Amino acid sequence: MLPHHTLPALHLSQPPFFPPRKVINTTTNTLQNVITFPPEGAFVVDSSIQRQGPLRVEFEFTSARLLLPEQRTWKLPPFGKGWFDNVYVDAQYRVAQDSRGDTLVVVRQGEPRVF
Repeated sequence: MLPHHTLPALHLSQPPFFPPRKVINTTTNTLQNVITFPPEGAFVVDSSIQRQGPLRVEFEFTSARLLLPEQRTWKLPPFGKGWFDNVYVDAQYRVAQDSRGDTLVVVRQGEPRVF
């Protein structure tokens, strides 16, 4: 049986989270997806990445966790893998098409924050 956890209430009149962000590190071959929940929560998924040609990058989830207030962490089982093709990249934008058929437009906003 899972231990009982009390989670903070979320107000559904407006989105209780900030837009998802991705941190790609080509030196360590890692990708981190983060959705933050004010004031101090986040859902974090870590992945390994491997370049498969000039456009394609394959990824596989390696860990997932929910960061809760008071520095509590709830680990979740990671599952999933896929790929994305970087069809356009410059200093500010990245456009990718992925294995689900989605097109993603990413805007670079300062230095990456890794969780």
